[in-house]
Parts: sequence; structure tokens; C-alpha cells
Amino acid sequence: MGAWLRNNYGSEDLIATNHLVTADGAMGDDFSLAVWSEREFFLIGPRFHIGDSSKVEPAFRLSMNFMTNNESGLCDAIRQAGVAWFVEDNTVTEDRKTPVCVREEHKRG
Repeated sequence: MGAWLRNNYGSEDLIATNHLVTADGAMGDDFSLAVWSEREFFLIGPRFHIGDSSKVEPAFRLSMNFMTNNESGLCDAIRQAGVAWFVEDNTVTEDRKTPVCVREEHKRG
């Protein structure tokens, strides 16, 4: 997925994902999407976030709720955060409700 992102999206595009938790639901420490894509993420590996920690929890909630709630307000919030693309990890999305602003670009598998 990282190589696909790198080859298909501009280096200036901010990417978000819900791939932020471990198998037991704790904040994750996986930076692989950012490393392989060579792209900046809205939030990645939140367990080891460096910088203003007051921004971690809202970014975490927005990223985790984006693919499970089709409220248009989430579309506005993610756009206002500067996010251009969202990578969904469907292993952490149990109750998927696609937001009205989502258009599927690529499906791995």
C-alpha cells in the first residue's frame, strides 16, 4: 500500500488512516505506511507522537471515527485538517458507514 501511495499521490498530499491501534485496541506504534509511502500522515504511530500532545487525541478520534460514521461534519473536519486522502484499515473498522465525501480509489487484495 505504501508503494501505491508513493506512486499515485503527490508528496505534498496529507494522508490520514485509521491504522492507529494494536490488536488489543491500544494506541499503535506502526509507522510502516509513512515509511513505505514516503508521505506525511495526519497522525501515525500515535503511541510515540512527538510534539503537541493536545492534538493527538482529537486527531486520533477523528481518524478512528471517519470510516464508521457517515456524518458530513466528519468530512468537513478532515478537510479542515488538510487531509487529502484516507487509507482505511478494514481490520479495525467493524461497523463501516462510508462518509458521504469518500470515493474509493484503490482496494488492496
